[in-house]
Amino acid sequence: MGFFSWNCKECDHSVLSVHSTDPEINAWMKDAVVLGPGGDRVLGEYDGYGNVGGQDRTDLSDSQVWLHLACWEVAGKPEFDHYDEGSRSARDQGFFFGREHDLIDPRISDPDERARLLAEGIETRDKRWYDGRARDVAHWIEMGTGSYLGDDEKIWSQRFSFGKVREEGRRLESGKWHAPAIQDEWYINDRWEPEDGGLGEIKFHGKHAELLAHIDGLWAAFAASPECAAYLARAKEMSAAAQARWISALREEGRYEVTYKETMLPSDKIDGRSMGRSMYYVRDRLSHGVAAVFDWPSDGELAGREFTRSTDPDTDFQGTVSPEWEERIPKIQAMEQSFIDAADEAAKTFNEQWAEAGYPEAETWTPKGVELLQFRARRLEPWTAD
Repeated sequence: MGFFSWNCKECDHSVLSVHSTDPEINAWMKDAVVLGPGGDRVLGEYDGYGNVGGQDRTDLSDSQVWLHLACWEVAGKPEFDHYDEGSRSARDQGFFFGREHDLIDPRISDPDERARLLAEGIETRDKRWYDGRARDVAHWIEMGTGSYLGDDEKIWSQRFSFGKVREEGRRLESGKWHAPAIQDEWYINDRWEPEDGGLGEIKFHGKHAELLAHIDGLWAAFAASPECAAYLARAKEMSAAAQARWISALREEGRYEVTYKETMLPSDKIDGRSMGRSMYYVRDRLSHGVAAVFDWPSDGELAGREFTRSTDPDTDFQGTVSPEWEERIPKIQAMEQSFIDAADEAAKTFNEQWAEAGYPEAETWTPKGVELLQFRARRLEPWTAD
């Protein structure tokens, strides 16, 4: 079931789904009051599916009065009997709309303040939408110029779509489809109006290949347009700003950090059941590479071995533990702790070296002694930062 809603009996605008409001403009329109016969009253946030404050109000919808909480309060909090009939179903379903609900909370009465808040809200909202589109365009261009798309995929598929149905139920000429409309999803899902620059819906009748060629042309025209160039420039600007924030965070938190995962080398097993072991490594958060590894030996005293569980009820009443393996536990724990300590020391040293080098942002920059450290760590030898 899709979204649905009802119009407020005071302002005649729909009660909006929590998923469709703009925080800077009309977030107040998701807070609802539902009045019913006999003093029935529910207050809360509307989820878009008939639930207000977590209560399902769909069964009594025809006889209920729906209001925005703000409108109800401004009207003096009237009761159900104040209204001559229930609320009408909202044509926009409380979700699919453009700018018709760009309204400031009616509890703010000063006209100048309302005008200021609305202007600031629209500017903030439109900038957020624009930035989202800039990210989309940059991503689509990257996908189209790389090897990410399949043979049948199109670079424009995230923006343009079309229907494929028979016309009036009749079989069409072979090789032809009836496409009711090519839709520009930007101006449907984002709720921007056609006058904002969207293509809206474009009627098209023809063969499938002709349809695809037509949309290819629409995309090519957009890709060569000043609009697309502006989007890409904004995406580049945002990417640079995000990178600067990331580098700043790495300077404060550290470029190198310790993490772990299950080792790929053999672990101890008891009757075939692996006891599991973790390897530790120092990760470069900038390049996402690995600077140092601390892993278990493949031979020697602590290399993975097979053990047999006890069947002596005096030793293990459940028969699931090997006494011989239990004797190894302190050594294994000590070895794992040595990994943690060495990895912590390595990360600290690498971060100090990065700071001393002036925080170079190149992903290929490598701290001193990494190759030697990896060599020693693999063999579980003591190490020093050379």
